[in-house]
Amino acid sequence: MEPPPLWLQRRLRVFDDIPPRYESSWYGPHNSLFSHFFPGEQQFLVKPQPKIRPSFDPDASFSSTMAERSFGGSDEGSDFGDISFSSDGGPALPRTRGGGGPNHIPDFIIAKATEFAHQDRTLFIVEVKVDASQSLHFASSQLLRYMEAYLANHDDVDDLFGLLIRGTKVHVLSLVDRQVVIDENAIDINDQRIWDLLHHIAQQNWATYELQ
Repeated sequence: MEPPPLWLQRRLRVFDDIPPRYESSWYGPHNSLFSHFFPGEQQFLVKPQPKIRPSFDPDASFSSTMAERSFGGSDEGSDFGDISFSSDGGPALPRTRGGGGPNHIPDFIIAKATEFAHQDRTLFIVEVKVDASQSLHFASSQLLRYMEAYLANHDDVDDLFGLLIRGTKVHVLSLVDRQVVIDENAIDINDQRIWDLLHHIAQQNWATYELQ
């Protein structure tokens, strides 16, 4: 795959000397970067500020509902009795039924998707910070919570990545035995190693995604 276009590489470095006031100033360039490696025509979605729903372990009384649920509805999830399902299929109680735990809202999720509303496969969870002024421990704790919340609702997931982007520097989070670990070595966002990681995960999931 070709590297990101030169204009985008330059745009990602435009705040090198003076960070922007708001982290949302980064969202457009980051969205373009992710969409370059994860194009929509290959069934990838780059989701801005999606919700990771609070975990919920449905008991046996809900099993038939889960097995027979429809795939229609919005990306926020559709209710089936007392259960709501997010776009990645994770079960959660709606707020009207006591599911009032905190929603986690990362800056981006990159997913493999189908035409159905509740079968997305999450590949990356991304958190953006204006710059690297916060300590790594403090800055990474938020993304760590997001990834752990996602894993709590997806027992079958053993391959998930996180990207903590602090200005122009990136830290990669990954899973080891379903435990989230962070690489403390920051990598420049225009470094070939970041492009190689994005390309590698895209290629692993490039094939048509069809429900079995």
